[in-house]
Amino acid sequence: MKFSICPISASRAPSGGTVLFSCFCSLILVSICSADLVIESDQRLSHIPERIERIVNHGTFVGSASNVFQLGPTTRVSGSGRFENTLMYGVFAPGNSPGVTTGLNQAFGGTLEIELGGTTPGFGSGRHYQINDDGTITLVDDLPVLSILSFESYVPNPGDEFEVLTWQNGLVGNFSNTLIDSTFTTSNITFEQIITNPTGVGNLTLRAVAVPEARVIYLWLALSAVVLLRHKLASQHQHPTSLNLRS
Repeated sequence: MKFSICPISASRAPSGGTVLFSCFCSLILVSICSADLVIESDQRLSHIPERIERIVNHGTFVGSASNVFQLGPTTRVSGSGRFENTLMYGVFAPGNSPGVTTGLNQAFGGTLEIELGGTTPGFGSGRHYQINDDGTITLVDDLPVLSILSFESYVPNPGDEFEVLTWQNGLVGNFSNTLIDSTFTTSNITFEQIITNPTGVGNLTLRAVAVPEARVIYLWLALSAVVLLRHKLASQHQHPTSLNLRS
């Protein structure tokens, strides 16, 4: 089923299959037609109906410091909207494959999916996800998992960088684990996380790093063993063992 919201009056409500709830003192009609809640660009939402697991936000999720907008562990959120004072324990896949989102004091306790399709943040082909926060980004209790995905089978070159998180007041916490798409790993690419200024205006950048092939590692180990052996033999030649002969 899909839930889409639009600011229409109760008198215009279609017959059957509707759920009515309040959003900032205005009536918002939720029509049931698939398994998503789609929030349009002109909508501001302070809570969601129960048992909705897939949400596309093109509008604004609005919580407050005293009443955080919280989404449970079974929820998957995407879209190019804004997220203010939110706490997400489910999957957050920002943007529109890929895209850029904005927010204020966003907190994450689940999985953060980042799609890479190019070195420039933005929407569509050749771009990558970016999350921008006007306050502080919090990785709750060091629980979140960072999932790095390839968009359109994109593979970066070693040294390519992707600024995926930006914040104005700081970053709190760390990712507990990083999952890397097999498109990258089969191309011998991994990523290192570079955090700049976690206590003020800063960012988290992913840098592509080449992973040596197994045969290269084996060759390096073999060469190292040869060097060590030659060094040992040379040392024995320079300092021969003396023999004490008794008559």
